[in-house]
Amino acid sequence: MKDVRMNCIFDDTEIAFKNRSDKELKKIYSLFKKMSNQSLSNIGMSLLKASIFFKLPVHKFAEKYLFFHFCGGVNLEDSSDIIENLNKFNVKAVLDYSVESKKSEEAFEEIKKEIIKIIDNSYKNKGKVPFAVYKISGVANVELIRKIQKNESLSDEEKTLKEKLIARIDEISSYAHKKQVPLMVDAEKLDVQGFITDISNEMMIKYNKDMPIIYDTIQFYRKDAMQLLKDSFKKVTESGAFYGLKLVRGAYYEEEKLIAEKLGKESPICKSKKDTDEMYNTGIQFCMKNLDKTGIFLATHNEISVKLLMQLIDEYSLELQDKRVWFSQLYGMSEHISFNIAKCGYNASKYIPYGPIKSVMPYLIRRAEENKGIQEQTNREFEVIKKEMRRRKLMK
Repeated sequence: MKDVRMNCIFDDTEIAFKNRSDKELKKIYSLFKKMSNQSLSNIGMSLLKASIFFKLPVHKFAEKYLFFHFCGGVNLEDSSDIIENLNKFNVKAVLDYSVESKKSEEAFEEIKKEIIKIIDNSYKNKGKVPFAVYKISGVANVELIRKIQKNESLSDEEKTLKEKLIARIDEISSYAHKKQVPLMVDAEKLDVQGFITDISNEMMIKYNKDMPIIYDTIQFYRKDAMQLLKDSFKKVTESGAFYGLKLVRGAYYEEEKLIAEKLGKESPICKSKKDTDEMYNTGIQFCMKNLDKTGIFLATHNEISVKLLMQLIDEYSLELQDKRVWFSQLYGMSEHISFNIAKCGYNASKYIPYGPIKSVMPYLIRRAEENKGIQEQTNREFEVIKKEMRRRKLMK
């Protein structure tokens, strides 16, 4: 790999924040300053969780300190300006209706319609919105999924609901295939993830005959992540289909540990961040080695993992914008990665959640806790922001 390409990736803060005004940058600085303060961050998370439990009106607080920065808006239309702004810098958008864990069939059908709208939006804006994404917990009763995953006996009513659930997932997958819009299925907690992986693999076998359309997500903080990847890849590709995968480290670290402790079981999560990082990078290498039958969506804020994939793109002599290989970071985070790799010509995207503030709150809390739990990353984000503030002479 040419040194000039590697060196340009993360250090240019002017490129990283070129889409942000001075006023916006100051607001971002204020947010990450609070998030980098461990004590203040802990208090803020406690208040947010309490507000959800007691149904207190904290919308203004969430909107001011989290929603404006990490979300695209309340509805799909709100994200249009963000999509256009990102596209000016060759950064694409991936929209996620981040509403989850509803309980009624009516709610599931409404969320299904919203996912169809996302697919239509991607179809109409293919050059700007290359993927659609959804959470299966948004279109299914989580308790039912848990029972299915445990192979528990279902009542006649539950069997009917299971049929409806599978029909909804198939309808969404079929529509994505019809529109030729790649569709990612988000990862969730492990007590439902087995079902999600199984149904995602089935949808791949059915709809990925010519190209990766359906993508599963594997959380590589799982001790069994590589075995899961190998088993899923084998099952899908031996059927003659393409395998699609979004690679993440994982968003339910603390919850999974607590669940295991309460059940008196060994934690299913890697013992250290180092182990998770090694597992994740091994996953990248496996997918790139099998790229002839794989589509890879690298969702990470880890600079080492990004560089690894760049190096592999170079070693395999791929075009920088090979449609089978994508990079992504969450909207509002790691701008120094997203905008700089886009400037260098790679497939760069931002993962943009949207939805009613109250409904998106669980997502916002996970994002904040993710940063709080990885203090090194939060500090890195804050240092990059401060560097750009100094470059613009906004700091005294």
